[in-house]
Order: sequence, then C-alpha cells, then structure tokens
Amino acid sequence: MRHTTKYIALLLALLFCLTALWGCGSKDPQDAETPDDSRQEQQDGQEQQGDTGLQDGQQDTAELLSDTIVCCDGSTTLRFEKNAQEQWQWKDDPSFPLDTTYVDALVASIQQIISAQPITTDKSFEDLGLDSDEKYISVTDEKGFKVTWYLGKKDADGCYYLCAAEDASEAVYLAPLALTEQISRSIYDMMILPQFPSIPPERMRHITITVGEKTINTSPNSDGKWTIGISSINEEIQPTLQALGSLRITTCVDYTPIDGAAAICGFSEKSPRVELDYVTLNGADSSLQLTIGNKLSRGYCVTLGDDDTIYLMDAALIDPILAFIA
Repeated sequence: MRHTTKYIALLLALLFCLTALWGCGSKDPQDAETPDDSRQEQQDGQEQQGDTGLQDGQQDTAELLSDTIVCCDGSTTLRFEKNAQEQWQWKDDPSFPLDTTYVDALVASIQQIISAQPITTDKSFEDLGLDSDEKYISVTDEKGFKVTWYLGKKDADGCYYLCAAEDASEAVYLAPLALTEQISRSIYDMMILPQFPSIPPERMRHITITVGEKTINTSPNSDGKWTIGISSINEEIQPTLQALGSLRITTCVDYTPIDGAAAICGFSEKSPRVELDYVTLNGADSSLQLTIGNKLSRGYCVTLGDDDTIYLMDAALIDPILAFIA
C-alpha cells in the first residue's frame, strides 16, 4: 500500500470534485472492479499526472469530476456511476429507481475521509485488519484516476480503521461512523418505492378479487352499502376496505427478477389478484392492481399491475384481504 506525494495532490484535487456532487447492495456481490485492478490504473494515472510537470507538493488545479464510486464491506458491494446528465445511478442496472440522497450521504462521508487526519496507534496493520483488501472504497474520476481506501476492523464506536492504497507512510485513519451503515446497506433499501394514495371507502367504486377460477365482484349500492349481487357484505368487507385504502410498500424483494424467482415467491396463475376502481381527489377515475404471493417473515410478496418487480407489503394490510376471500 504505497502512494507518492503526487498522489496526495490527487486526493486533495478530488476534494474539490466531491463538493460538486449530488445525489450504494448489488444483486451479485462479486465485483469485477477489485482494488487489485485499480492499482495499475492508479499507476497509469500517476504517470499521466507526472507529465503535467507538477513538482512534489503542488496541487493539480484541473477539475476532477468523480464519475464512479464502488464500496464493499466484505459481503455487499455497491456500485454507482454518473450518467450523461451527471446524475447518480446504480451501475448494475441504470434503470433502477435510485434515491440519490443515499449517494449524497456516501459522498459526504468520502469528503470526511479525504480531509481526515491520521490517528496515533501502536497497533500494526495486521492488528487493525488493514493487511487485507477485502473491504474498500474506490472513487474514479471521468479521466480514469482512481483513489482507493482499504477498510480494516472497527473501533469501539463502530468506525472502520482505514488506510489509503499505495501509502508509503502507512498512516491509519478512522472513517466516519455513518460510513459503516452506508456501505452495508442493501441496494433495495435505496430504492424509490411506489406510493399508493390514501383512499377512503366512500371513493371506492368497485373491487374484483380473483383466486384461481373463483372471482368476486363487489361494489356499493345506492345507499353506500357493499353488496355481491343482492346480498349485503357491508360488515364483512370493512377490514378489506380499510386495508385497500391504506396500502404501503415496505421494501423491494427483487427488482427485475430472473426466471423462476416469481414462482419461488409464490406467484402463479392461482395467486390472489385484487383490482380496485376508485375516484381520485380531483374526481378522475383510477384503479390499482395487486397480486399476492408467499408470506415472508416481515409480510407478503406482492406485485403491482404488470410490473414484475416483487415488493414486500405488511401482513396487517394483506391478511384482511385474504380473510375476506377465504
């Protein structure tokens, strides 16, 4: 782990870049962009920087724009890059609806790392877990310059010990506490989830529930009482109406699932399907569709409309629907 004083200049220049940034769980935790690959890029980048004629201790004043962030806690690898509009996206799948505020927070932690001062310790790299490149953060700019920090063990407060790759001084730093959670978070916890409107029963117009070959159609009569045909079910359906009026997605289970994933999550032609027709606040007709899969520890797997993304919904919202059609 060595770097030259010119590399320090690169770190300082990157600080300017990160202040301009705005806005990390991978489906496959194996990252093709390992720190080992970055070392050759760093050497190449340093050779290019050496051609600028900078002396030791001088700062490269060229604007360095961070283009890619990759971080790994040893099991979860997060990869982000900027698109043509200079917006952060998930590198594994640019279509993923990423909440970039999470990347904003990661960028802020990287800024703190860049400006951090070395700590004093009598422990060796081995004692601190810094003799391994299993855990790391790498930031690459649009010109291919890469900065990598290796993460070791945590101190009593939960902060990672870290060191800069190619640092001849073998200086040890402490990462900000926030970084510990940021690099271990699932990408699905950073997803912008679909939102349902709050729908009071008086704005609901029709409910269709299909389970296998069985279909239930119900709607309110002229007195506002829910019926199936001429039979009143007004009391029985009230818990279902309350659940449908306050639907909320808890998290994502699988985004763009591979073949077979839907079956594993309990989706088939016989899965319960619910369609609710209602009137919006501004008087427009609208509808929502919900398909219910297996129950997991934290709720039920569901899909919305024709979207094959699998979400999780609280059991308290699904149980009344299933009880009604039982």
